[in-house]
Amino acid sequence: MTLDPHTAREKKLSLLIEELQTSCRQNSEENQQLKAENAVLKQENLEKAALALQCQELQHRLDNHETVYKESMKQLQDVAEAEQMEVMMLRESLTEAQRQQESSLQEKQLLLSQLAEAQKDKTEAMDERDRLKSILEKSYSQEDQLSSRLEVLREENKRLQEELVDSERHRQQLADDNAALAGHANHLQKVSYLKRLQLDYNELKGKYDDVVKENHSLQARFAVSPLRDRTNLSSAASHPDLIDKKSQIV
Repeated sequence: MTLDPHTAREKKLSLLIEELQTSCRQNSEENQQLKAENAVLKQENLEKAALALQCQELQHRLDNHETVYKESMKQLQDVAEAEQMEVMMLRESLTEAQRQQESSLQEKQLLLSQLAEAQKDKTEAMDERDRLKSILEKSYSQEDQLSSRLEVLREENKRLQEELVDSERHRQQLADDNAALAGHANHLQKVSYLKRLQLDYNELKGKYDDVVKENHSLQARFAVSPLRDRTNLSSAASHPDLIDKKSQIV
């Protein structure tokens, strides 16, 4: 069946209108979708701008940190150089201290050696002092004995002198008596008596001479005593009692 051209045209327009409406709906949906996407893009752009600002701020902070880091590194480098110089100075000081310590140890060893020698010399000096002290004491003891013996000999000498004087006086008296009685006594008895008197006199005279010789010998020994004139200040300080005793003896 053949359609009326007018109907066909209306039908065609209806179809076109429907297609146009469908297209409009589709475009509206696409427009809504594009708006939504545009909103999303705007949001993303805002976020990107915020991120850009953050990036700029971070870059600025990073630049500041880098500047501070460089300054800190420079300061640390300066401090490290200063510490290195200080370490070098400390090493030099330590080397000098070690050298001085070695020198001090050598001086200490030398002083210890000298101290040992001094102790040895002191010990030897003390031994020598003790030996001289013993000799001095023996000498003083001998001087005491000699002094006592000399005093005894002086008394003996005095007594013998008195006896000698008495004997001489008695001999002279007997000689006078003998001369007076010469005409009345036996000649042999007279000679015997005179001989006996002469022997007594000679014996007494011999004793007197022996005492005089011993007295002179003791006086000579006492005068040349080996330690009599060798007493020094140290001996006087160490043995004041002996020095006083010696002074009393002299």
